[in-house]
Amino acid sequence: MILDKIKSNIKFAYPELKALFTRELPDFVFKNNTKIENEIVIFSFHTPIPDIFEKQIRYLVENKYNVITTDEFHRYLFSDKPIPPNCIMLTFDDCRASLWTVVYPILKKYGLTGVAYLSPYFIININEKRPQWNGNASGLQYIEVDRTSYPFASWEEIAEMHESGVIDFQGHTFYHELIFISPEIVDFINPVGVWNFHNFDVPVVSEGVKKRYDRQYPLGTPIYKTDTRMSGKYQYYDDERLREHCVRYVYNNGRERFFDNRNWKKKLISEANKFRKSYGERGCFETEEEMIYYLKTDLLMTRKTIEKRLSGKKVTSMCFPWENGSDIAIKMAKEAGYQSCVWGIIPGKKTNYSAQNPFYICRISSDFIFRLPGKKRSSFFDIILYKFLKRIKRTTDIELQI
Repeated sequence: MILDKIKSNIKFAYPELKALFTRELPDFVFKNNTKIENEIVIFSFHTPIPDIFEKQIRYLVENKYNVITTDEFHRYLFSDKPIPPNCIMLTFDDCRASLWTVVYPILKKYGLTGVAYLSPYFIININEKRPQWNGNASGLQYIEVDRTSYPFASWEEIAEMHESGVIDFQGHTFYHELIFISPEIVDFINPVGVWNFHNFDVPVVSEGVKKRYDRQYPLGTPIYKTDTRMSGKYQYYDDERLREHCVRYVYNNGRERFFDNRNWKKKLISEANKFRKSYGERGCFETEEEMIYYLKTDLLMTRKTIEKRLSGKKVTSMCFPWENGSDIAIKMAKEAGYQSCVWGIIPGKKTNYSAQNPFYICRISSDFIFRLPGKKRSSFFDIILYKFLKRIKRTTDIELQI
């Protein structure tokens, strides 16, 4: 389990570590005498810690940063209009419940705006809006909603945030889907697997003609090599007979106790190989036509659903889940009516500026906000140490002192 956590941390952090080593992040991250001019720096959040988030927002206000929405970003991107100094954008992936309980009240308090990317499939009506943090007590309980059975903002909460003008909602694909891309088995559903927020790191498995978007599978379900649905790679549909055989094998050999054996993964892979040798392989890849149709349908459905649910809303931007897209996904996004695509770190691209390709918008971690030029600015060393401790401890009790 510890080894799995280490591997997960390395995989998630690798793009940023590489960018730090090659200095492919905005200049202000590394240099002390820089200014934010003729560029737009975009920061990404998922579940911000309330106390730290409020300090970040206060830091931006006290240092007079110009926080913009998607429409404002596009106006600078698509015209010769000069970009104002200190121009940044705050983005929030997944439209988690903490967007309502923590982010929204803090942004409203300080008069700033944020951009939230949502996947409509996961958003429902819950009739009752949840309590929001008012800053008078520990805010940690208000981010626990991201770990409940319904960890997303509801349509009622989203509608209020939209109508307030504080949160600008854009697309994040319809299903936030991870797919199999190879017949190579790399893991199995197990009791100690490292599955992150809402099991998003678990690929979507097909059962007949239907897909299991709930990502809740029985122990022993094979996990093949994966990538994002927007990666442009062909989806591999696994052999359901083999899947059922592995699940049955675990069930007949102790269920959860089967995984107490340190060699459980080797045993399951051996069992899968025996099955393939005896009964053949019925897994197959989708066709190019199927892949293209699925991408365009997903992106179009995302835009139309958000616009239908939010009065007066025009969805113009798509943020790729896991910050990873492809040329074919961009082509389909254009055909579906989007004006820009947002990624994460993009090799060879440090920042965002006028007249650039709007379908390759880069972002950096919100941890670097305290590195922005201004009063009480943190050192590069302090930021890196904070990031290291936060990832190692995987806890909320680490705070960057500013």
